[in-house]
Amino acid sequence: MLLGSSLSAYCIFEMSHSWRSDSGNILKCQPTMFAYSQSTAINRTSVRLVRRISQQPQTLQCKLIDICHGNKSRTVKLFTFTAKQCFSFKPGQFLTLHMPGSNIVGGYSLVSPPYEAMENALFKLAIKYSNYPPTVYMYNKSQVGTEMEFEVGGNFYYDTESKRNLLLIAGGAGINPLFSILQEFMHYRNLRKMAENAVTPAIRLLYSIKTWDDVQFHDTIDSLMEKEIFKCTYFITQQQDINLKSSIPYIKGRINKTELEKQIQSFPEDSRTTPLCYICGPLHMITHIHQQLLDIGIPEQNIYYEKKHYY
Repeated sequence: MLLGSSLSAYCIFEMSHSWRSDSGNILKCQPTMFAYSQSTAINRTSVRLVRRISQQPQTLQCKLIDICHGNKSRTVKLFTFTAKQCFSFKPGQFLTLHMPGSNIVGGYSLVSPPYEAMENALFKLAIKYSNYPPTVYMYNKSQVGTEMEFEVGGNFYYDTESKRNLLLIAGGAGINPLFSILQEFMHYRNLRKMAENAVTPAIRLLYSIKTWDDVQFHDTIDSLMEKEIFKCTYFITQQQDINLKSSIPYIKGRINKTELEKQIQSFPEDSRTTPLCYICGPLHMITHIHQQLLDIGIPEQNIYYEKKHYY
């Protein structure tokens, strides 16, 4: 299923939570929630576009508890919050920030996995600096102890009940929702291993960045690569002199059809189903990779995307 023009990190949008798809249809966000039971069972609905459906969002009362830099170039800050109570969301969704004293709101993709919110009421946002009011507020006015209100939303998410292989394709800050998906996938992989005869699909990440200093979450990604079901390849597009340790898998250049085919063929032979492909990044990247996936035989209904809006 191709999800069109969904709202995401670094975007400003109207309070009605409505937007237009590429086909011109008016769409509204339907943030369907889910919850863990004590037996870790999950109640879910399928991913779908929702026309003219309005639902009261889940409002979160939160406190900022930590701020740190999210990458070596210091262009991204990582904000950690605690909510007043545990809550649920789907991996890949975003939060809407209500700026104090203003009717302007900003959307930021969650980078932490849902299980942390369910178990400890914690969540994280990775925000790249821009001159739009919500981001300026987060960078210049928020501090540890600041209380804020957020709402959960978004139609771009991964259903952890899926047993298909998963290919994540990120460009720049597009890593944010995909990192949440990656962590939740690996968490459920561990739960599945405890079940007898459980199917454990594999996951691949293609992560495109301008320079190595722009990479986010490298330490976590590196530690997860020790698991045989997960592999990551970095694509560095604008750095001439690259001096990385040999254990870091990287390619100098952009993600292309050859590499996409190679990654799809790298999935374990006993996983016969066509992988689900999630893409998040700049619009030109989305359009290009979407067409390449179609060209190599990935069905339209297996492709999901979220467009990142940079301001």
